[in-house]
Amino acid sequence: SVTMAGTLTALVALIAAAHMVAAAAPWAHGWDTALDAQFIDFGYQTMSAAQAAFVAKHYRIVSLEKCTGPGPTEPNVWAGARQLKAIDPTIKVLFYWDSDQTMLTCYNAYKDFMAHPEFWLRDDHGNVVYNSGSPPTPRLDPTNPAARAWWTSVPINNSVGDAASLIDGVLADGVGHGCPSPNISAARCTDLEHGQELMLQEMQAIVNRTGGVVFGNGISMYDNAQPDHNMYLLRDMSGIMAEHFAVFESVDASGHLDVERVATFMDLVIKAASMGKQVVIATWPGLCTGPFVDGYPSWPHNTQPTTNDGWRAALLAKHTFALAGYLTVASPTVWMQYEGWYNGFTQGAIGCPDAPSMCSAPDPWYPDLSKPLGAPLGPATRAGNVWTRRFAHATSVLDLGNPDASHVDFF
Repeated sequence: SVTMAGTLTALVALIAAAHMVAAAAPWAHGWDTALDAQFIDFGYQTMSAAQAAFVAKHYRIVSLEKCTGPGPTEPNVWAGARQLKAIDPTIKVLFYWDSDQTMLTCYNAYKDFMAHPEFWLRDDHGNVVYNSGSPPTPRLDPTNPAARAWWTSVPINNSVGDAASLIDGVLADGVGHGCPSPNISAARCTDLEHGQELMLQEMQAIVNRTGGVVFGNGISMYDNAQPDHNMYLLRDMSGIMAEHFAVFESVDASGHLDVERVATFMDLVIKAASMGKQVVIATWPGLCTGPFVDGYPSWPHNTQPTTNDGWRAALLAKHTFALAGYLTVASPTVWMQYEGWYNGFTQGAIGCPDAPSMCSAPDPWYPDLSKPLGAPLGPATRAGNVWTRRFAHATSVLDLGNPDASHVDFF
């Protein structure tokens, strides 16, 4: 209704203003090497002691995913955070938490959510609206304050004594523009967006108590994220993820990059960072387009590798383009992610030198990340489809017209 929309809009503005006053102090990385800026979101199994040591050594921010198991997700995420912080207390750990409840069945919270049908989103005819998970579960209705309170309570659960000291923030997936059902009116869709904003602001207020960050996922170049590519979310939280650098919606039907779309994407990352926000730019091996094959996104014309050995070679070869893309937009609050997809154990994020046939991580592991970099000497400059940026100990050249011609030269 108009009354509901007006009330939610006013609440969004009110809480956003309070959030801006209470914003957390920024996390910032150094410039010694690009390793200082590495971020990873992964999951689906728990870490061995050796894997936890690898992660703590190679990443500064770690997001632990849905279905981290075996067993329910929440205690495994908290246990993983405890492992990592025992090795390096300065590492930041995020709790991955989907706003539309995808794969909620992996969580202890599933039973509680299913016991509260008043939390479930319904269309204008009273039918429950489900997400696209396997199995699908009802979507949460963010216009219901009790449903929002339930959602924000899960990552830092008061029943776990040390959860607040373990979890530094939340990676909130599935946020931004978009109506979840064609059977919901435009006015209600607006209400739902505003309700989601309130939910993100309320989550940010919780993690602010310990200087934490909520990263919403996030910046999008898909047409349904217009007119602002979800940048409006930056009034609700102190971080955002830019998940699709030079992949998916930025790859045209002929298998080439849409250069101006990628250029806009990079401009949005720079803009978000200039607002004092934390930004993750997720980079990938090759021009990923989908559909997924054996857990990896496919490449144009189905030319992607089909074995761990093939992906290992591709992850190393394509890393130069990914690194050049990151360096083009890098600032102290911009972080880089790189992996084949989100099973970091097998898809390039975590080394496996003792069992190389079981994963696709290169050995040695992305050597350019450990080379002296130094602070940037200025912003990137563009000439046609090529961006060049100079650092104290390196020069980065990003070529969106010919991605494999990109290079990072260290000196």
